[in-house]
Amino acid sequence: MSSGLDLEQRYRRVLRLLPGYYRDTWEEDMVAAFLDSWLTGDLETDELVLRFCRPSLPEVASVTGLAVRLLGVPARSRSPCPAEIRFSSFRTNWSQPRPADFGPRWDVGSTVPGNGAIGSSGEGPK
Repeated sequence: MSSGLDLEQRYRRVLRLLPGYYRDTWEEDMVAAFLDSWLTGDLETDELVLRFCRPSLPEVASVTGLAVRLLGVPARSRSPCPAEIRFSSFRTNWSQPRPADFGPRWDVGSTVPGNGAIGSSGEGPK
């Protein structure tokens, strides 16, 4: 069932997809982050998790996608340049919901039911 490998070894096996230079720098941090997402703090549960659980398909897909992206990076630019960091932040910000996406939108001068007009002392339109 567990094929002799614990969860940490399974994650390290998945991380072999990454180029060596990247793995040398980030492997320990990545394994620690993956394990932190599984461990609960309960010794019995954590022992079972380490023994029987496997990296999830989305985690494996994410590492595979990272490996593919890293293969396209020339050796002289292995660290992201500021433009790549800005673009990454831009993509992340656009994928996050904005406060305007939730609930009704009220402009100044429009009416709020039961409260009259916002920004004016008179009643709302009739």
